[in-house]
Amino acid sequence: MLNVLAAHSLVDLLDRDVARVPAAIAVRDRTDAGMIEWPYREYAAQVYRLARLLKERGVTSGQTVGILLPNCRWWGVAFLAVQALDAVAVPIDIRLGVDETAAIVKAAGITVLVAAAHFKEKTGALVPAGVRLAQLVELDTHAAQGALGGEPTPLPRLGMRCNPAVIIYTSGTTGTPKGVVLTNANLLTNVADLLDLLEISAQEHFVSVLPLNHVYEITGGFLAPLALGASVTYASSLRPDIIFKTIRDAEMTVMMVVPAFLRLFMERIKVEAAKQAGARFTMALRLSKALLRCGIPAGRILFRQLRAHVSPRFKCFISGGAPVDPELVFEYAALGLTVLQGYGLTETSPVIAVNTLRHNRLGSVGRPVASAELRIEPVEGRAQGEGELWVRGALVFKDYFRAPELTAAAFHMDWFRTGDLVRMDRAGYLHICGRIKNLIVTEGGKKVVPEDIEHVLLHCPFVLDACVLGMPGKEQGEEPVAVIVPAREKAAALCGTDHAAQDALVRRELQAALAGIADYKRPRRFVFLDELPRTATLKVKRHELRRMLE
Repeated sequence: MLNVLAAHSLVDLLDRDVARVPAAIAVRDRTDAGMIEWPYREYAAQVYRLARLLKERGVTSGQTVGILLPNCRWWGVAFLAVQALDAVAVPIDIRLGVDETAAIVKAAGITVLVAAAHFKEKTGALVPAGVRLAQLVELDTHAAQGALGGEPTPLPRLGMRCNPAVIIYTSGTTGTPKGVVLTNANLLTNVADLLDLLEISAQEHFVSVLPLNHVYEITGGFLAPLALGASVTYASSLRPDIIFKTIRDAEMTVMMVVPAFLRLFMERIKVEAAKQAGARFTMALRLSKALLRCGIPAGRILFRQLRAHVSPRFKCFISGGAPVDPELVFEYAALGLTVLQGYGLTETSPVIAVNTLRHNRLGSVGRPVASAELRIEPVEGRAQGEGELWVRGALVFKDYFRAPELTAAAFHMDWFRTGDLVRMDRAGYLHICGRIKNLIVTEGGKKVVPEDIEHVLLHCPFVLDACVLGMPGKEQGEEPVAVIVPAREKAAALCGTDHAAQDALVRRELQAALAGIADYKRPRRFVFLDELPRTATLKVKRHELRRMLE
């Protein structure tokens, strides 16, 4: 494995791969016609051809360049071409509307945009939305081979580790977009941290489905394989059947995922297994769970064929973005499939802690990475040892773009205040307890962690999804309100298709599930929706829900 910290810029990683393993497969795209793959030699050639084109179009060092591309091999070409010019990449979520896209383009000062040719309708609508682009570079992401001409060799560059490499615009779940500036050093440090902890090598086959406008996928699903000289396959679709087939065909070993993906994938596994084995699968799963609770991991033996069906070389899913239900991780373990939960924020490049193949503690997010220094600051009303997590180290971001006051508010001296409630156990594993800004303060001064209540609600068999919010009480303070996505099909099996009857059933089940918790924590009302609004990484947009309920 390469010494990642010896690199000065992200594109140095590509140059090293070309020197070491020029013929190794770098990227694959799944298309209707089959897999299109490029070795590192071809990948680099496309990067430097695009870099020369961008230079001809006027891109200079330090300039922000927008990237509006889907997950595919061309996304990496655009990102690394920008780095090759010492410019700053600004990946934009392709799911955003025109006004949201325009707001990011204007906020980041983008005058050059690299976009997919099939996004012509959206890019054409940016001018009426008030965007002034000096250059629009369109790429045919569906083309089997690169259509770029020019010299495929590197350009002179400074490659300063302290220079900004990317600005990640994230509204998270608050609705207020922020541009998080991450340097080459931030990202290289976090990649080095990951590779030191995780037992992965150049022989890994990554599959990428999470949006590349988020640093979680950039660091774990793009830069980590680049640092290793490994391969990445892009599924080109979010359809579960296509993702499942891509994982199998690519012989996936490692994949970055979010909890919502794990839930859907588990459902898919159970449906497929039920078709093949029926009641035998259910009995084998129960046996495997019982053995696992006794400390006997029999899943790899009992479900050897299932593992091979998922991917013959499966190593692990790495879950981030939101807390994952420990029981779901346990169920994967019972099937012989490893899930490693980690934790981080965009501002920390992003990984602060992660479980590993050798040290995987259920319910925790793992031990801190080497470059992260942690401090748990006590919070009034919380249990001893529990408090707000503060972080400092080379992984912490530079600043919020053009927002000095926002940057200052995020720090205490050189400590970044994460806003997350955490505790650390005696073995050094970090446990996430909730978000400070999500805390519900009741009229009596009691503090309620909504994530605790959501955990109870999500274990009700008639609930598909749930979110708990603090809404204004009748007099003072807040009261918990639960927004529920009911499992209509299950409810219909008991009380028919009438939604009012189904809602009554779900309410009774929820009240029974909540009977064991303190009265002040119980939601004062339930609101039923068909689905919860979510971000591109499937976090619930609490601000939108709150507006809906006001």
